[in-house]
Amino acid sequence: MKTTKRKVGIALIIFVFIYITGCGKGGPSDVLETAPVRVEVSYQDLVDSILWRDVSNIILRITGDNFSPIVGTQGVDTTIFLLEVPIGDNRVFTAFGTDANGVAYLWGKKDTNIAGGDTTRISIELSPLLGNAGDSILILRDSLPWKLSCTDSILDILGANYTVVPSDSFANFFPNSTKNTIIIPSDQPQEFYDNYRTYATKFNNFVYDGGVMFFSACDKGWNSGNILEAGILFPSGTTLDTVYQTDTLNLVTGTHPIVSDLDTLRGYFASYSWFTDCPPFAQILTVSPDTVERPTLLVYQYGSGLVLLSSQPLEYEYGNGIDNDDIGILLPRILSFLCNDDK
Repeated sequence: MKTTKRKVGIALIIFVFIYITGCGKGGPSDVLETAPVRVEVSYQDLVDSILWRDVSNIILRITGDNFSPIVGTQGVDTTIFLLEVPIGDNRVFTAFGTDANGVAYLWGKKDTNIAGGDTTRISIELSPLLGNAGDSILILRDSLPWKLSCTDSILDILGANYTVVPSDSFANFFPNSTKNTIIIPSDQPQEFYDNYRTYATKFNNFVYDGGVMFFSACDKGWNSGNILEAGILFPSGTTLDTVYQTDTLNLVTGTHPIVSDLDTLRGYFASYSWFTDCPPFAQILTVSPDTVERPTLLVYQYGSGLVLLSSQPLEYEYGNGIDNDDIGILLPRILSFLCNDDK
């Protein structure tokens, strides 16, 4: 997986403004004692020079348990930050290299404690955002969706490394946000969705810390699982709404590589349901074909990671043959994107 292949998908979709600016007043509380901190930001030699040429700003975000986020911005010619940070443990320094529109290409993070006295010196080395996505894929499932193993077959073609993880092992399951990508296929049994709900915080933290998750949330299939009944909230609070079935079209929007060069898509039950409470910064890729335009495929950043959600029976449609206008064509495009392969 080469950096030159990564840069297109990374550049098009990773909008970090909401996460970087956060909420609150943007500075330490007046009652907290602060100490001087010097943060120097650099980038790895292995970073594609094209990525660095697209970066115009370095944005530094400092967070802790007892103060509002501190945010600073420097141009690429001045990558040294001098600031006052509240004294305490577990201060998280996250730096992003963004273009003028706030699209992030690079990122780096350092966790440290800040003590009083002399200036604390911190170095952060930037690397491609989501650069490890697809290096080691974890397929979380208890049953094959519609008895189809097409996800495995496509990943085999892509040369991806993957492991199947059943839901009864979630208690002792600890995915690595810097090495793993999580894929959750459609049509899982109720036990799977109930177990996921039990450990939802673990999966949310995985994404927030930089992991990538693709949740194909098309339920109520042959395995009879029900996501709403399990009470699942996706990262950032997105929910799956009531059943909304359509055989007609899903209108494709945006210029994301997953839907590039596509216009409209057809399929038998092209969508089973739709998503609500989507983050305002989510990129909607497909919608229902009516005036409400209900989101059925979306991608958004959560913390330092990425979430892809689909409510479409992608495996069923792909397994029953695809044309360029069939909804099933999205499955290999999504998996290829996750593996940072050619789209």
